[in-house]
Amino acid sequence: MSIETAAREARYSFFAKMAKQRRCQTIFLAHHADDLVETFLINLFRGAGLTGLAAMREVSMRRIEDVNLTIVRPLLGVWRDEIDSYVRQHRLKFREDASNKNLAPLRNRFRRRVIPYLEKTLGRKIRPSILRAATIAAEEEAWIESMAKHPDAKNQRLSVEKLRSLPTALQRRFIMAWLREQSIADIGFDVIERVRSLLDPKIAKINLPRDRHARRRGGRIFVE
Repeated sequence: MSIETAAREARYSFFAKMAKQRRCQTIFLAHHADDLVETFLINLFRGAGLTGLAAMREVSMRRIEDVNLTIVRPLLGVWRDEIDSYVRQHRLKFREDASNKNLAPLRNRFRRRVIPYLEKTLGRKIRPSILRAATIAAEEEAWIESMAKHPDAKNQRLSVEKLRSLPTALQRRFIMAWLREQSIADIGFDVIERVRSLLDPKIAKINLPRDRHARRRGGRIFVE
């Protein structure tokens, strides 16, 4: 696990702890349009599908440990330079994260090297176009999610027979939703494909992140 991923998981764990203590189910985050563009590009180069490209939304749900959080990002349509201009105009005090200048984190390299290089090479600003693509992806992903809900995703055990009857794309979406219900961390394409491999009669057990496992027994798939 990268330092960035570990830090993100620690932040969300803290949010969940505070939400539980204060009996609050909604948190507001300050991600802005530049963050959305960077996330879209990073996930694109990682080979993400529509779900990954639409990962950052204005309103989303996330289950962390035993807490269901509604995450709201009201500034996704606002650019960083607009925020900086507002701060200067109103003389607001703020703190700059010193790590933003460090090129070791992948996001910082995209922000300071990759995106400027692409804009120089193409001879135009690419951020607005990528923001539009990310917005379209998020809207389409939300619609697909609403159409592809499967009631068994909340069950602790998956039916192998039912899973096999679904098209591959729906299998992946169903497995992803099910893994989230089981509080599995770091769910990516490789993890989902490992679970799909349990549909093969020759495979009975696979590894999941953080020393957890999925096993097939008696026509059911479950996490242990």
